[in-house]
Amino acid sequence: MNHSTPQITTNPAVQEQQLLPVDTALALKAIIKTTESLIDISEREAQHIAKNDMVSFAILQDEKNIQTERYVRLSREFRARLNDFRKSDIGLLDRLEKLQGTLGENTAHNNRIINQVHKKAKKNTENTLLSAQELGQKHPVNFATNQE
Repeated sequence: MNHSTPQITTNPAVQEQQLLPVDTALALKAIIKTTESLIDISEREAQHIAKNDMVSFAILQDEKNIQTERYVRLSREFRARLNDFRKSDIGLLDRLEKLQGTLGENTAHNNRIINQVHKKAKKNTENTLLSAQELGQKHPVNFATNQE
């Protein structure tokens, strides 16, 4: 048996777990497609953040989680078959590497912006609580009690 050829299992439970095709070119295209999908999501996230549309941003997180889980599984399979992929189409490998770089940059950018939004929201909340405390001290509220 040739050791560079991945084995296809006949166990249905294991087959369901395999996402990448045996053919390395097709497998690379599948990883590329998922990476492009995550880049698209990251760009839509950035647009929602820029518009301060946190509802749409939140809705997008479900799609992002699904694609991220898929990407992680594909990456694991890729690493498990790394020797096979070293012999693959260099153009596809270069394209994947560039896309992964773009995805990393987009993710880092969005995370920085999200952290800024979080810090600003936290500061606003703290300021609101302080203002409420000051108002409560200046203008105490007496609640009537029901006594029989």
